[in-house]
Amino acid sequence: MRTCCASVAGPDNRTRGVPKQDAAMVRRLASGLLLVVCDGLGSRSESANGARQACCAVKAAFTTSPPPRDDALCETVHRNWVRRVTAESAEAAATTCLFSYVDAGGNATVAQLGDGLILCRSQGRFTNLTPERSGFSNQTLALSGVFTGGEWLVHRCALEEPGDGIIMMTDGISEDIDHRRLEEFFEEIRNQTFSRRSPAMGRWLTHQLHEWPTPGHSDDKSIAAVFWENEDD
Repeated sequence: MRTCCASVAGPDNRTRGVPKQDAAMVRRLASGLLLVVCDGLGSRSESANGARQACCAVKAAFTTSPPPRDDALCETVHRNWVRRVTAESAEAAATTCLFSYVDAGGNATVAQLGDGLILCRSQGRFTNLTPERSGFSNQTLALSGVFTGGEWLVHRCALEEPGDGIIMMTDGISEDIDHRRLEEFFEEIRNQTFSRRSPAMGRWLTHQLHEWPTPGHSDDKSIAAVFWENEDD
């Protein structure tokens, strides 16, 4: 499987010297591949730490033995996160959380809490796994002090054909993409990933996020992707 990952501070945070409130992770585990992107809520004082700890909380959920059952996975992530940020700081550390785990056979578990976007091509079929947001634009679901299982979106899919893959991104990217061209965006990231070795792809992707073309863009930006790779690729 080929992967890429990048996370950069937005122009506003860089200008003000504010820590990046996004976090992203790609990790090869003994049993598969894990990707996480998180976006700490800008209005919360400890959101940068909340996003970083959310990445660690997801990793911890997939490295426990035995791993959590499917119906307990998101609750385990939440419990791990609260333990890391402490219950007293949970509201101040609120963050979105998107993750994908792909085993060696290409079977994927994909989950999302809050804003952002998850794109998937499974068995040759492209899908936007994130539903249209409802409610006011300044409201988002996030990891906080209380676990609400119904707020998580969980999908399962299989990566097994050439072109299959998963891309996850925070809303600093997703809100600027023309949603009529999501499949085109997916293809561009995949093509770039296969045309470069991993370190070069990371540098290219980081440069693209720093030079984001949308006028007046200000938000942090994070993206992580995995693509199925045939043995003869």
